[in-house]
Parts: sequence; structure tokens; C-alpha cells
Amino acid sequence: MIGEKTNPTVCEVCGSRIESTASGEFGCLVCLLRDGLGEPTEAPEGWSDAPPLSLGQYVIMRREDGTLWELGRGAMGVTYRAQDPSLQREVALKIIKTDLIGPISEARERFMREARAAAALRHPSVATVYQFGIDEASGQCFCAMELVEGETLDERVRRTGPLDVPSVIEIAQQITAALTAAERHGLVHRDLKPANVMIVEGGEPGGLEVKIIDFGLAKALGATTETRDLTHGGFVGTPAFASPEQLRDAPVDVRSDIYSLGAMLWYLLSGHRPFGQGAPAQAPVEQLKVAQVPSRLATLLVSMVAPEPAVRPGTQELAKKLRALNAQVSSSHWWNRKKSVALMVVLVLLTAAFLLFVIQRERSGKVPEKSLAVLPFENESDDRQNTYFADGMQDDVMTGLAQLADLRVINRASVQNYRDPAKRPSARAIGEALGVAYLVEGSVRRQGDRVRINARLIQAASERQVWAADYDRQLSDVFAIQSEVARQIADELQLRLSATEKQRIDEPPTRDFAAYELYLHARELLDNYVEGSDQWQPLNEAVRLLNEATARDPQFALAWCGLASAHSQLYQFKADHTPARLSLAGEAVQKALALRPDLGEPHLAAAIYFSLEHRDDVRGRAELGLARAKLPNNAHVALLSGKIAQRDGRWAEMLAELERSHTLNPRDRAAVDELGTVYDALRRYDEARRVLDQATAAGLNSDWFATRRAAFFWHDKGDTSELRTVFQRRLALGTPNERLFAARIQTAWCDGNFDEAARLLAADPRQQFEAGEKRFYPRAYFEGMTARARGDQLAARIAFTAARPFLEETFRQQPDNPNCLIILAEVDAALGNKEQALAEANRAVAMQEKAKNAWEGSVMLVGRAQVYAWAGEHQQAIAQLESLVNRPRVCHYGYLKMDPDWVDLRGEARFQRLVESLAPARGQSRIIPVDQTTQ
Repeated sequence: MIGEKTNPTVCEVCGSRIESTASGEFGCLVCLLRDGLGEPTEAPEGWSDAPPLSLGQYVIMRREDGTLWELGRGAMGVTYRAQDPSLQREVALKIIKTDLIGPISEARERFMREARAAAALRHPSVATVYQFGIDEASGQCFCAMELVEGETLDERVRRTGPLDVPSVIEIAQQITAALTAAERHGLVHRDLKPANVMIVEGGEPGGLEVKIIDFGLAKALGATTETRDLTHGGFVGTPAFASPEQLRDAPVDVRSDIYSLGAMLWYLLSGHRPFGQGAPAQAPVEQLKVAQVPSRLATLLVSMVAPEPAVRPGTQELAKKLRALNAQVSSSHWWNRKKSVALMVVLVLLTAAFLLFVIQRERSGKVPEKSLAVLPFENESDDRQNTYFADGMQDDVMTGLAQLADLRVINRASVQNYRDPAKRPSARAIGEALGVAYLVEGSVRRQGDRVRINARLIQAASERQVWAADYDRQLSDVFAIQSEVARQIADELQLRLSATEKQRIDEPPTRDFAAYELYLHARELLDNYVEGSDQWQPLNEAVRLLNEATARDPQFALAWCGLASAHSQLYQFKADHTPARLSLAGEAVQKALALRPDLGEPHLAAAIYFSLEHRDDVRGRAELGLARAKLPNNAHVALLSGKIAQRDGRWAEMLAELERSHTLNPRDRAAVDELGTVYDALRRYDEARRVLDQATAAGLNSDWFATRRAAFFWHDKGDTSELRTVFQRRLALGTPNERLFAARIQTAWCDGNFDEAARLLAADPRQQFEAGEKRFYPRAYFEGMTARARGDQLAARIAFTAARPFLEETFRQQPDNPNCLIILAEVDAALGNKEQALAEANRAVAMQEKAKNAWEGSVMLVGRAQVYAWAGEHQQAIAQLESLVNRPRVCHYGYLKMDPDWVDLRGEARFQRLVESLAPARGQSRIIPVDQTTQ
């Protein structure tokens, strides 16, 4: 559960349960096993020359960088990809932790008894066990299993979000059949979870085929003394999916696996685990309702995760109920399996046609008829401090309309430039700038306990007033006024409103007007806070106001969401980067979710909490899916979805989500910057410059976007003239910054103007520079690069030698930052420390791969290519670059053509061919296809 303290019996490193002995806590056996095997976290220097690790006749395979090919790790051990040389067969080789509590001979004997019992299990939905064994040399127990190619259910949910009902029922039926077969052999899995069930590649078309892995490690159960003793070995499994009796170390049978199956199906459908670690409380059925799980299936899941084993269905009963559910779902016209393939084709074609229509319409300058922007309401109160109240009226009317799926609503950040009515352009100009057909304007006058609100709907193209109304009411009626305005506008635009949408428009956020005012004050502070500011008082004040609001009305879910946002920003922006602050954010998220799981805002707050603070993209994607259903016009949902897809390497989804975020928030700097960066990364340079030009024309930080535009032009054309022009203008205006300094140095290098680079360095007294991407360079690095590019090898060696201690110390302080390590590798390559440089580069790449961030991974791979080049391994460097041509961010024509990083390769014909293949042909650059996924 969010906000709960970490269970001290669970390893903080790998999530496995910590074993105990009679003398006290023993520690995590999985981590001890890893250390005992001598497997390093990263590949050490000279790793590729070491003899391969083998167990029995199996040889563990290695990846290209020389590291062991690990497939996964869990409570029972570590699994590697291995090969049986005699049969020329690849297997999944699990190195299993032994029972270190008792004598090792007893542990081995127990292991082999379990092996004999498990070997009898053969089922299509269970990965075949080839061999259990004990390696004679090391005494280590291992299990060789069928290598199942595909992805786990956990990975599928991570990639696509919660699964649909028919797929989950199909998965449940296959696993139930396997559990039935296991029950006949007296076996129980004990660690059934999404990470232990694989979706098989090349399964039946239109269907799902799954295989349970690790069934060979189940404990044998039976009536004899010999097998009964096997239940005394303590807990085995993953706490989040383990049954209560497992957590109590009580005897278990197949109903324990049924509990784990129920918890797993719950997760597949909702994206949530029904319970945290420890004894289960009441099942949170609301999660299933929000996920629109049919009531009969929800009832079955609740019975499967019942705390008492006797209440859970047995395998035969479960199979029967699943068959009935499958028949019920299949009989529905929209889940008819015989028509599913044809229906999917039709849907894909219709979707493609619709998207093509939308794209063509938007590119032709036309705007959707059902689209609007709510402009800031004018504050006509005598007390100018009531601006926050007028903003609240605007925001809440906009929020009410933004929930309507039949309407496109521009987000708040993009309309704030139109605050002053006297300075607003014409309605037609605003409509064209924001891409909407209608505008909502209004004014608010608050006096004593009364409020007067004027609202009007204007057709942008004709500037005709379509509807207007005045409201003069008691202040306590403000929620009813907001509801009436939203309803009237929906009626005027002939929008289709569902019953849920009508209910949400009419529902006040709180019954306590004083709590609402506190919330509005806090929201103004949060909305106007500038990211990167070191002034934390507005965020602390927002926390104080929201604490008061929630104290007055503990049921005020939106106030809890605001409180989560304030705590998260204090944590993210390093004002209070402590576990205590993170816990406060989590508690606020949990409170909002518990109060109103039917609203979108709590799920968005949860998505931000999990994705940004914890990098838990599985939970983040699941929460975003629930938020999107309730908040169809929320640009932040699209932006965060795009960022998660970006980390996962799903380029098409990344692009679609960031384009949607920009459409809903076309004047928001973050949305513009993200989309421009992605267009540039995909070598869609014309589109990148267009987006930035539109933002600059709208007055959004012209200095920043002009510099970005010039860099994109250099990437595209191999021409630095725009960059030099921007530098001159910004220097004349007095607006340079630290990153601009690094860009000026790089531009001087690319132009071959090494004297200018030396002058820039001489004029700046700083000893350290930041150049983005969490990269920090000492002055000596820039001096070494300048000397190296000029061809002065002695000066370069002196400078790089001076830079090396700084880089070593930086990496010591930031051991999880591969950017520090790759810079150190570059310096070692420049100093001739070839083997050390290559080992450091490979380790940096492995660190980035472990982080599973494809976007940052491209940068790390091009860094390794540079190390190869500087170390004299030219062909390896070129091969690395060739492998990156269709990955975003790195292979820009101008960069490869001009930057001194690649001066060593410029005499290679193969490198020249690569560069020329990226040159713009007939004015067009080689665009990166997005219909590929990089993992």
C-alpha cells in the first residue's frame, strides 16, 4: 500500500523475503547466492576473456558485451540463458538457492526428493523440466528448463497496460488446467505471479498461449512422512502474490496457488495488486469496478483471494466457473471470438482512416467543430486579491467541460497568455492560434456573500456570440453556477453526454465552501510555480493551505490530489528530497484513490507518483489508463504516457502521445519542448522547426526556442550559421547561460575555430561545466578536447590527465550515473588506456540497459562508439553507429559530419558512406521509422 513502511522481512535490493534462523535474521538468500556465485553486478575489466561459468553439462551464455545472459531473478534463485553443448539446445538454467538453515547434505537430499516428485509433471501450459542436478564442482543445485521465447505477463502489462477480459479468462483457463494437473501429482507451485507466466511467441493466431515457468521448483506434497516434511522449509514465493498461509509459514495445498492466481488475474485486469505485503484486508473491489470487470468475474476473483483457504474454489470448481464466464463473454456480439479477427481488421482500418482524416484536416488548417478554449475570467471585484477566485471559476468550468469525450478542450497553460482582455487578439486570431472553433469568456464580481458571474460562448471564426448568461447568486451557489455554465455550453454545441458525465458536471467537489477557497488559493500557487525555481515558499504554502482544506473536509478528494502534487514537487525539485516527503506524497495519493477511485484526478496523481518518483512504469501505465478514461482532454496524461513510451522504446506511441499533448496544450513550454525534441530525434527537422516557430510567435521564451531551432538546423543541414547568429543575439541581449556556453564551445569545434574555443575557456573562470544529460565536465576536459581537435596531442594528454581525477571523484559520488562513467571512458581512451576505456564504456552501457531506458540508451551507445573510435577500434565504432541509424537522438548528419568526436573516423570510407546516407536528399532528411520498438 502507498505510504506504508517497508516490510523489514523483505529485501530492499531484490524484493525477496529475508530468511531467519533460530539465532536471528539471516539475510536475503537471493542476494547471498548472487554474491556467492561471484557474479558481478556489472562486467569487470577483462570479463570477456574469463572462462564461461558452467553447471553440469550446461554452459551459461553471454551477451555481446561479455556479461552473463541473465533472464531474471526472484525468490528462488537466478535464471540464465544457457546451452547444452551435447544436444545443441538452449535452455533456461535456474541456479537455485539451497536451504542454508540446515546441514547442506540435508538440503541436497531434500532438493532431489522434490526434483523426483516434480519431474512427473507434463502439461502444455507448463515449461518442461529437462534436468534437476547438483554441480559436482561447486555443490550448487540447478534446474534446466525449456527456454520459452516471449514475454512475461508482467512485461505485457508493462507494455500495454491492463489486459482485456477475454484474454484474462483465456489465461486463467490455461493456468487452472495446469494447476489441476499439478494437483494430481501432489504439487504446488508456491510462487505463481505475472513474472512466472510467459506469453509464448508464435502461439495460435488470434489467441494467447501461456506457459508457467518454475513449476519444477514446487514443493512436493503428500500423505507420507517423506513428502510431508517438505512443507517445513519456510516461505517460498513473492509476498505481493503469496497466500496468507504462505506468509504464516503454514502448510499449503493447491488452494494457495489459487489465491496467487486470483491476485495475478486481479493485477492483469486492473493494474493493481489487491493487497500489499502482510495479511490481506478486505478486497478492494472498487478497483475492479473502475476497470469495468464484469460482476460475475469480480465475484469469482474475490472468492479466489479469500483469506481462508476453505472459502476459495478448488481447481474443478474454478475450471467450471471459468468455462461459464468464457461462454458468457463469447456470446456477446462484441467479444465473439469467431468475429474478433475481422472486427480487429475493421477497427484498425477505421482507426487509420480516422487518424488520416484528422491529420489531413488539422494540417489543412481546419479545426474540429466541437472544440473550445476557456479564456481566463476577468476579476471585476473591488478586492484585486480575488483574482484567485476568478481563476478558480475559469478552471472549474474548463475542468467540467474537459471531462466530455465528445469535445476537445485546450488546457489551462495555453490560455494564460490571454489574461488581460485589453491586450487579447481577436477571437478569430485566438481560435487559429489554439486550433479551436469556440471560445468561452467570462467575468467574476465577488462582493460580500454574493457573486455575480457573466459567461459567454463565442464562435471564433465569425466572432459571433452564440450564448451568454448572467448569474447573481449567493456565494454558496457557486458550484451550481459552474455546473449550469458547463451544461448550457454542452447543449449549445449539441454534445453527447453520458450519464456519468452529467453526474460529474453536477457534482460539487466539496460541501465545505471554506475548504474550497483554501483549495483555490493552493491551486493558484501550484499552477503558477515555475519549475526549477529555488524559491520553495509557494510550494510550502500550498501544503499548508491544502492541509487546512483536508482537515475541514477529509472527503475532499481533489484537495488530496493537490496535496500529493505539492509534496511531489518539493521532492522532485530537491527542496526536500527525503523518504519522509515521498511518503507524504504517497499517503495523499492513497487517500485520494480510496475516496474517489471513480474520478480521473486521483489516478493521474498516482501515475505521477509511481512513474516519476518510483520509476514504476507498470503501475504508472495502469493508472494513466484509468485516468485517461475519465480525463479525455488532459494533456498531462498524454505527456506522461509519451514519456513512459519513450523510456520503453515504443516510438510510435511516444510520438502519438506527445502530439496529442501538444494539440491539447499548444502554448505550454513543456509540451512544445518535448514534441520539438522528439521530432528532431526522429530527424523530422521541418516539423521540429515548425513547432518551435509557432511557440516563438506566441511569445514563449523566444531565446530558448531560437537556440533549439538553430541546433536542429545544424543537425539537419550540417550548417552552424543559425547557431552563431543566435549566440550573437543572446550575448548582445545579455541572456547567456551555462548550457549556452557548452553549445558555443561545441560550435567553435565544429567550425574548426579552435582559437575561439580557447578564448571562451580563458574568459570563463569556472572549473566545472554542465552540458545536460546529467553530464558534468571539468575545465580540463574542454581544454583537452580543444587540443585534440586541433591535433596538439601533448597538450591534449596534459589536459586529459588533469581531468581524470575529477571524473573519478564525480563517478565515486554518483555511482549510479552512467553518464559520468562514459566521460571517464572517453578520457581513458584519449590517454591510451584502451582496455580500461573499453571496460568502462561497456559497463556504462550495461548500467543504462539495466535501467531499461531506451531513450537514454541510445546516447550511451553512441558514447561507446566514440570510445571505440578514440581507442583505435574504428570498425567497431562504425558498426556501432550503423546499428543506431534507425534509433532516435544520435545519428544526425551535422553531428557526424562536423563534430570532433569523430575526427578519427573521417578517413574511413565506410564512415563517409554512413554520413552521406544521412545527408538531406532533395531537401529531405532520412526520417527514422517509428513502427519499431526498441527494448
